[in-house]
Parts: sequence; structure tokens; C-alpha cells
Amino acid sequence: HPFDVVVSKYQLKWSNGLRVLKRIRRRFPHTPVIWVSSASHDKAIAAGMKAGLNDFVSKRHLQRLFTAIRDSLEQAKRSQQDAYALQALKAAEQRYRVLSELTSDYAYLLQIEADGSMVCEWVNERFTAITGYTREALTCQGDWTSFIHAEDLSIVSQRPPRWLMGQTDISEFRIITQRGEERWFRDYTCPVRDGHQRYVLRVYGAGQEIT
Repeated sequence: HPFDVVVSKYQLKWSNGLRVLKRIRRRFPHTPVIWVSSASHDKAIAAGMKAGLNDFVSKRHLQRLFTAIRDSLEQAKRSQQDAYALQALKAAEQRYRVLSELTSDYAYLLQIEADGSMVCEWVNERFTAITGYTREALTCQGDWTSFIHAEDLSIVSQRPPRWLMGQTDISEFRIITQRGEERWFRDYTCPVRDGHQRYVLRVYGAGQEIT
């Protein structure tokens, strides 16, 4: 786009800063916008911050403008990188879901919470057909491992530390279906880090019934 940052007066002859800000945000969501004014407009500034204003500089303190521009550009760069990373992560999720539907008997997605607990975010229809469990049913039981055969819980408990280190895993274990039947699974899992490669956020799982 034709500019890196917008520095604008709040009071304009043909409009005001808030209207201009909203128009810029619709077209350029990551471009920094800074208002400059000789008067204090507390309500307008609050509305501007809510609409995505990066900073406000009083004309009595114009020496702060350079710092405001520099900080806003750095913040915009980080926001844009986070947005690209999130977009790439969503695209990867979609590719995985399509692939897992084609190559396995079932598929699922786990989300790793801040405390390290696992929450089931998604299961495909074949997972439900085999196990009898929907995502909602697993959530109600409160523990992703609640349907694992008691004698195989030790196998399953070794998997999360590997995921948190970014390691894939293949394990074989038994489950107890919602109908009380015992089934053997060969389960493949792949952890996915955030866009900055710092933390594991999700674990994709897919597998085959080998009963």
C-alpha cells in the first residue's frame, strides 16, 4: 500500500479523525494511525483506541511524535506477523483435516491449555461412528483419556511429554467404546507449534482400528 503510517489531526475541515481511522482500518488493518491535536479529546481518544488507534500526541509534546511512530510501526509489524502466522496455521489445519479424512479410519484435534491439560477441539464423523463418542460427550466426561482401557493408560500417559517437545508419536492401545466394547487402535499424532515456533498449541491425531 502507498504508506507505512498515518499521522493525522483529529479535527479536520472535511471530517474528523475517528471517521478517517475507521476508513483506514477497513482497507489497511495493520497500518499505524496516530492522532495529533492541540486539545484533549478524552471521549474521542477512547473511541479511537477502541477502533484501532495506535497513539495520540498532543501538539504541546510533539517531541514524542518520533517515538510514537517508531513504537507504532514495531507494533504493526508484530501484529502483521501474528496475523500471517494464524492464517498459515488455519491453512495447515484444513490440509490436515482433508488428508486425515482420506488416509485414516478416524481423526481428531486436541488443544493444549496453558496448564498443560488437553481439550478435544474436533473429531470427525468416523471417530464418532467407531467409538460412539462425540466431541461434546468427551468434553462432558472431562478427560480426553477417559475412554482409554485402564491397562493401557500408562502407554497413553507417555505421549503428552513427547508432544510438548514437538515430537510425533505412534502408539497402540485399547479403548472402551460408549457401548462398552473393547477396540484396538494404532494412533498417529503430530504436535503443531504457534507461528513463532515457541509453544505447542494443538495436537493432530489420526489412526486406524486394528482390532
